[in-house]
Amino acid sequence: MNVQNTTLNLDPTPIVEALRAQADDDRLDTLLDGYQTLVLHYGDYCETNDPHYLRDISLEAKKSVSRFAGALQRQLDVIDPSNWFQLEERIKPLDAICDAYIKLFALHFFAKTTLHPQTKSNAYSLQPQIREAIEMLRRKLQDTLLPGGNTQDSVLLEAFLLKDSNRFEHYAHYDGRYCSIQGVQRFVQLANCNSEYRSSILIEKPHAGREHRKFADKLIQLIEKFETLSQVTSFIETVDEERMLPDLLADLSRPLK
Repeated sequence: MNVQNTTLNLDPTPIVEALRAQADDDRLDTLLDGYQTLVLHYGDYCETNDPHYLRDISLEAKKSVSRFAGALQRQLDVIDPSNWFQLEERIKPLDAICDAYIKLFALHFFAKTTLHPQTKSNAYSLQPQIREAIEMLRRKLQDTLLPGGNTQDSVLLEAFLLKDSNRFEHYAHYDGRYCSIQGVQRFVQLANCNSEYRSSILIEKPHAGREHRKFADKLIQLIEKFETLSQVTSFIETVDEERMLPDLLADLSRPLK
């Protein structure tokens, strides 16, 4: 089984180093130990083809899911996109957590479908947890695009007012609240500065900061990765088992079309 490239992709060192930036979190060691154990079990399986390692991967991954979900939510909670210097510092561990979390799902999926090939066409048991991660990121994106529900400093309103640009459509798609005609109507009503008794609509240009734009783009990138993971693990019937995990991990570096 040719797994050299995959093993290289799963090198835990850069992820562990990035996560060390959260040294104030006393739950970090447990998180790191679980991730490193998964990578070691996978390396052992690649060397021996011993299915016991796959069982260990499956069990350890399922135990680690809730810890990673908690770490992801905590990291999102401490990020304030209006603080440019903090944002630069916080994005790295957020990237690392998401990278490790995605690979945790990929390893669990690989272990499960290799041990039980008949499950490839079944609903993936951890699909709800993948969707939960997407919703965590989406909620943070919504607050980043429309801070406090206010359009005054809104990246979304800024995009709405751009001429000949699809940026509003792009943001609205991932935000999920204003992507329909009715959603756009609600957004215009929200942005209207005139009294409801006036016959006209007045929309003032917002003062959106570049840090909000940068963080929104980062969140969308992460949402795309989890959505790709969700798509890949949702429907697999005919896959060469020898290439399943390498193909899965390779797909995660590309956004959905």
